[in-house]
Amino acid sequence: MRWMYLAYGVPPYAANGDHIVYNYSGGIMVPVLGNNGGTPPGLPSPGDVLQFSYNHTAVVYNVDANYVYTLQQNVNNTDGLGQLAITNGSIPGYSVSGWLHHPGGLPNGFGSASGAIYSPSVALNSNGTLETAVVNASGLIEHAWQACPVGCGWAGPYDMAQNGLAPQGRPFMAQNQDGSLVAFVRHKDNTIWHCDQSNGWNCSWSGTGSNVQGGDPTASLNPLGGIELFQVLYDGRIRHDWQTQNKGSWSGWHDITATNGLSAQGSPVSALDGSGNLRVFTFHSDNTVWQCDRNSGWVCSPYMTGGTAGVGLGVAKNADGRLELFLNANGTLLHNWQTSNGGAFSGWYGVNGNGLTAVGTPVAQVDSNGHMQVFIRHVDNTVWYCDQGNNWNCTWSMTGGTPTAGEAAIGRNQDGRLEILMVDTNHVLQHDWQKNAGSPFSGWQPLGAL
Repeated sequence: MRWMYLAYGVPPYAANGDHIVYNYSGGIMVPVLGNNGGTPPGLPSPGDVLQFSYNHTAVVYNVDANYVYTLQQNVNNTDGLGQLAITNGSIPGYSVSGWLHHPGGLPNGFGSASGAIYSPSVALNSNGTLETAVVNASGLIEHAWQACPVGCGWAGPYDMAQNGLAPQGRPFMAQNQDGSLVAFVRHKDNTIWHCDQSNGWNCSWSGTGSNVQGGDPTASLNPLGGIELFQVLYDGRIRHDWQTQNKGSWSGWHDITATNGLSAQGSPVSALDGSGNLRVFTFHSDNTVWQCDRNSGWVCSPYMTGGTAGVGLGVAKNADGRLELFLNANGTLLHNWQTSNGGAFSGWYGVNGNGLTAVGTPVAQVDSNGHMQVFIRHVDNTVWYCDQGNNWNCTWSMTGGTPTAGEAAIGRNQDGRLEILMVDTNHVLQHDWQKNAGSPFSGWQPLGAL
């Protein structure tokens, strides 16, 4: 309990070691459970908290090709460190009945350096090339980019100019109105830093400071032409900081106060819909999805999205401008869409999972055919894909069976082809792309070790 509070801000709750996952009801961690009390398929990630069936718990601090390394309760040595041997991509034989996964990975400064791997973010440059940002094994933020829009391969990954930045979370890559990119990430003191492409990828906290305990930020273009940041704080508040023009000065952090009882949790998602209304979505303390929108004066409400509870949330814009939400409802993938531009949401409906047991946070993007495609990890940490153009049928076969150590990111190339990025369990940045617009994916290929 103390580990999860110090590392992630999870409030303490009552549980013995064999009920750490069963008794958890918050929105910061993602529960992963096996069938009928058995060990889940796949592997935990650094920062995850294991539940053993014999009243025992452990924190994962590293994973390599052979072992899951843990700081373990009641382990039979003096330093508390343990190893769980990996067999066929899982950890059978140790009575691990589940774990709590943190989508941001292991915070900087905890455990071994090789365990501090986070999930990438990706965006499209003004010159038509994709660029990704990710935190490497040493706690440094790196970036890699396409050498040209089509057919030239990737450069990097290379370090950004950190200037003292010690990342503690997943970076979020956003595009300015002029097409240049900026990456936002939490520093170890919980200030939000930004690394600006227009300034040679130099990182600083200027304009987005204020060290209040909170989760990873999200960002979107606002109707004024600037970027607007959102962050959920560990005390349940949600706040924002905005620019009033392209690359303008920052307003400073302001709480969204018309919350109507919202006690926010986790990391929010935001998007500008086709009517020009900026919306932010977040989990309430009961794990239902609430929204706050700019046009209402930042009034928050649960009524637009319905009362279904979940553990991972994503949002994307359809080709006609309508927003669509995707929810990991404790292993079942749901979606909920605006019925008109700027209008109400449909309510939650399931996709055709075809055996998918969702883990973590969904990401989505529209392909060149105008179809929404959503990607999410299966319980074995392979990336699955569900296609709006195929009646929302889900499969892993389009992206291959390589397991990921964290969340995937999805970008759209200049010619409309989709491209997925992830960090695998050997801490190698991988990508997988459509060979042609609307076609199958090529299979995972390495970009470089982190």
